[in-house]
Formats: sequence, structure tokens, C-alpha cells
Amino acid sequence: MTDARGAGAPALLDEAMRLHQQGNLEQATNFYSEALKQEPNNSQALRLYGILAREIGNHELSLKLLINLAKLQPENSIAHDEIGLTYMASGHLDDAANALDHALGIDPNSLRTLSNKGALLHFRGRAAEAVAIYRKALAIDPGDIDTQCNLAKALADSGAAEAGIKLCNSA
Repeated sequence: MTDARGAGAPALLDEAMRLHQQGNLEQATNFYSEALKQEPNNSQALRLYGILAREIGNHELSLKLLINLAKLQPENSIAHDEIGLTYMASGHLDDAANALDHALGIDPNSLRTLSNKGALLHFRGRAAEAVAIYRKALAIDPGDIDTQCNLAKALADSGAAEAGIKLCNSA
């Protein structure tokens, strides 16, 4: 570890984020853990460490951290969205749907959560429902390329391939 280890939580968190961005996940894990030992309720550390834990496949730790974040900030839609992503990654799709619905109950216009909900519906073979969700997301941000591409694929999978191709061409 670098000399940031003896520093306070903000310096530890800064180092953890730097290492995380560089892809040095093992060391980033150590720094997030140290930051949380000093400040157990640090919402940024809980969220970022929860994301990192999901990235390395430690879904149990990811959920623990993100659920702690949601308890600290029950009206934080991003916390519930992240919980939904971890449930999706671990194959618990009903729990993912519940978490994403909870996030949308807090912020019904969250482009991120709408896109994640659309992806979940599409993955579950409910392409027509995904189309509706993606359209709602595009009403919020019509220029979002990722959502446009996801909508085009969902359109194609729901039997509206021409509309999907047209959307791709216009995007």
C-alpha cells in the first residue's frame, strides 16, 4: 500500500478511487475498506466499494455495502438502482426488479434506472415492455445513444424490426 494508508478517510477514499479507475481492484478494495473503517457511514465509499465488489463478483459484499447505503439514505434512488444492478449480476432477477421499481418510485425520471429496468425486462424476454420503458427514458433524454440502441434491439426483438432499423439509421 502507498503512504495514504495512514491518512484520514478522505485521502483513503481518493486513493481508492484512483486505484479503482486504474483497474487496480485489489488495492482499491483495501483502501475502500480502510476508509470505511474510519468512516463507516461514508456514502461515497459505500457506493463505490459496493460497485467494485460487484465488478469482482463479490455480490454478497456488494449488497451488504449498498443496502447499508440505502439504509443511511432511504430516498437515494441511486443506491436502490445499484442494488438492482447487483441483484441482476447475481441472477436474482425478481429482487432486481423490486430494487429498480423502488428506485423509480423515488425518482421516476431517472434515465439510468429506466435504462436498467428496460434492460432487465428485455433480458427476461419482455421486449414490448422494455420498448415502453426505453421510450420513457428517451422522452427524458432523446439524444442518449445507449438507450436508442437498446430501444432498437428491443423493437427488433418485439417484432418491429423495421422501426428498430429506422431508429438505428436516425441515431
